[in-house]
Order: sequence, then C-alpha cells, then structure tokens
Amino acid sequence: MKHEHPNKQRMEEIRAALDAHPGSVAYRRWDTLRRSLTALYGNLGELQGLLLAPTTNFLLAAQLAGNMHLHVQRRFTDELDRRLLNFGSSAHALVDISRRIVGLYEGTAFLDEYEERRQPLSCDAPRFLRDLRNFLQHYSVAPLRYQIELPTGQPPHRFNLDLDRDALLRWDGWSSGVRRYLETGPEYVPILEHVADYAAKVRSLYDWVMAQFVVLHTDDVEAANVLVTDYNRALTGREDWERENLSRFHPEADPEVASHLGDRDQPPSAYPASR
Repeated sequence: MKHEHPNKQRMEEIRAALDAHPGSVAYRRWDTLRRSLTALYGNLGELQGLLLAPTTNFLLAAQLAGNMHLHVQRRFTDELDRRLLNFGSSAHALVDISRRIVGLYEGTAFLDEYEERRQPLSCDAPRFLRDLRNFLQHYSVAPLRYQIELPTGQPPHRFNLDLDRDALLRWDGWSSGVRRYLETGPEYVPILEHVADYAAKVRSLYDWVMAQFVVLHTDDVEAANVLVTDYNRALTGREDWERENLSRFHPEADPEVASHLGDRDQPPSAYPASR
C-alpha cells in the first residue's frame, strides 16, 4: 500500500513557490546557456584535436598527403566532416540561446558590455565558420586539401589542411561580408587557424558572460535557497520535529516548570534557587 508523505501539501506549496521564484527562473535560463556552451566546447575540442593530429604525427601526415593510403584519407575525412558539422551546429545553437537569454537584460550595463565584447565574433573570419555550417548542411561536403612540407627534407614537418576557396565560392549562400572575405583571401583557407581563432574569441567572451550570473542574481538565488531549505526540512520532517520540541520544552508549556518560574517580569534573583 502506498503511503502519502505527511507533509505532501506543504512540500507541494514550497515547490510551486520555488519553481516560480526569480532565482529559480534565472538559474534555469543560465543553466541552459551553460549546457549549450559546454556542448560547443566539447565539439571544439574534438575538432581541434583531429586537425592538430597530422601536424605532430608525421606518418599520418604523409599518408593523408600521399596517394597510396586512400583508406586512411577516407576515415580521416569522414571524421572531419562529422566534427565540422557538430561544431557548426553547436556554434549556431549557442548564438541563438545567447540572443534569447542575454536579450532579457535590455537596458542594463550587462547587455551594453556584452554587445561590445562580442564584436570580435562578428568579424568576417569567425562568421565564415558559422556560414560554413550552412554550406555543409545545404550544399556540399568540405573541399579539403592535404599538403605536407619538409623544409629540410625530413621531419619535423609542416602539415597544411585547407579548404579550397574556389570550391567554396560556388555556393551562393554566403553572407555578403563572408563572400567578400573569401574572394579577397588566399586560394586555400587554413581551417585550423580559423578554428583556433574562433575558440580563443568565444572563450574570452563567455568566461566573462558566465561570471556575470553571480553579479546579476546573487540575491535572487540566495532567496530561492531559503525555499530549498524549507523544502528539505519538510521532506525530512525537521519542521515537525522542531515544532514538537519547541512545544515540549518551552517553559510555559509545562505547568510544573511554569509554577516554579513565578512572575516572568521578576529579575532572575527572584527565581527559586532550587526546587
């Protein structure tokens, strides 16, 4: 037989108040932002790790740049396609979620500074990566070029993993600024440099953004935590225990003790020394 918690109604009242509390609402919003940012950082780490692998692994670099290891090239290229798409999707998601959440602070110094700090991510180079996601989703796979250089004829080597600019420009979906950026840029676009630049800029911005939650909502969260404490006290029965013990041990509640206390307005010396 299922037993109902004796404080069920009290707990439901507290939970309803907690769910609607400004501190809880703010926490849920910013946790959405945190989770979106975590997804982006994870995808960025995977993408950068793959792009860096041939720069330190001479055998892999030679296999990718040569024409005798097509199975290695295929596996690497397939994995790079996956990671580029994952990165691009999470970057777009972060932009949309940030716009929704940060936009709620219209008219505040926080929003003004956010708009100023995000400007480096609005330049054509970072925007190229965001547009690249649309290219990959709606037009074609990444037009990759692998090239190995041996300045002294032997390792250490230099490995270039680039995107063919002319192949990219066959798509008419680039934003006007990015198209101009591609048209005036090098014939081969160094993807690793773009990803590293984007990673540095996004971390700089969001390290600051996430630190602002405490500045903006400390009072709200502290007030919400009072309700959390109340809920836990009701859940564990501590409220009932405290109420029972206050009633049990309060002097006025015990007639025998009260009879020996006399007039409460008398100074302590008027109390009997012993019974």
